[in-house]
Parts: sequence; structure tokens; C-alpha cells
Amino acid sequence: MKVVLVAIIGIGCLLPSLFSSNEGLIEIDHPYAEGTKVKVNVGKVLLFVASKIAGKEDPEAAKFISGLSAVKVRIYDRSHLWGIEPEEVPRFYERQLREAEWDVMVRVREEESNVAVYSLTKGDNISGLVVIVDKPEELIVVNLAGRIDINNLAQINGITDANINLPEHEFDN
Repeated sequence: MKVVLVAIIGIGCLLPSLFSSNEGLIEIDHPYAEGTKVKVNVGKVLLFVASKIAGKEDPEAAKFISGLSAVKVRIYDRSHLWGIEPEEVPRFYERQLREAEWDVMVRVREEESNVAVYSLTKGDNISGLVVIVDKPEELIVVNLAGRIDINNLAQINGITDANINLPEHEFDN
């Protein structure tokens, strides 16, 4: 009986790790930030509900959301970043993305803001996206993880409100 109980407890402890994956997620909390203006962590259950709600009005958005396993958003007020150099803040994210072999999809440098979009691809699948919007007054970091359909990448504009003008393409899956 003891052996059966130990086996059941062991399997119960392992099951969550078998069904949850951290692939496509990065450390999104900046170590030098006193706090965040906006902090969002949405997991699989809420994304499932959101896809069902969106499905009634926007089937394309519902399809995009249904492939996600996590969405994390942080918006930092620049005045709460302990006085570190402005360019050091996005470098924190860029370093860990490069080390984990993420690819730069889009980089737009303008006078007042910089936008970068990184992807983590495995074969033909995108399993993670990170969008970094660096403005003089705030830093926005969005991390999407899951099965990301390349045909629906334009949906990121709606999620990030960054207007990064990702093209709408049709690719064979």
C-alpha cells in the first residue's frame, strides 16, 4: 500500500511539469525596477476562455489566442528604474534572448522610440515572441509563448498596441 501511495504522489508531482512548458518564456521582470506600471501574467486557462469569447466576434484572433500558453506584459516607468542608463534596460532582455538563440524578426529605430520583435523557432514552428518597445518615458515588454501561427502575426499589433506594422502573409502550414 505504501508503494502505491508513493507512486501516486510521485506521478502527481510530475504531471504538472509534463503538461506545462516554459519554452518561449523569458525572465520578464527587470532586476533594477522598483515596480511596474503594468504587470500582466495570463496562463493557459484564461487564454482558453479568452479564445472562446473572442471566437464569437473575431475568429482569427481566437485562433491566434488558442495557440498561446502564456502572455506576460510589463510596462516600466523610466523614472522607476533606479537611474540606470536608458540603453541598459533593453539590453537586459536582448542579452538573455541572444543567449537562448532567439532571432530578431523586426527592429525599428526611430528618434523617440525603438521597437524590436524576437522569435524563438524550432523547425517551422514559432514557440515564443518577445516585443520590446523602448520609449523615453516607458519600456514595454511583451512575451508570448505557445504555438504561434505565423499567418496571424499581425495580431501582435492589437495585443501590444505598438503599431509595429508586421505584414499579413499567408504561409502554408
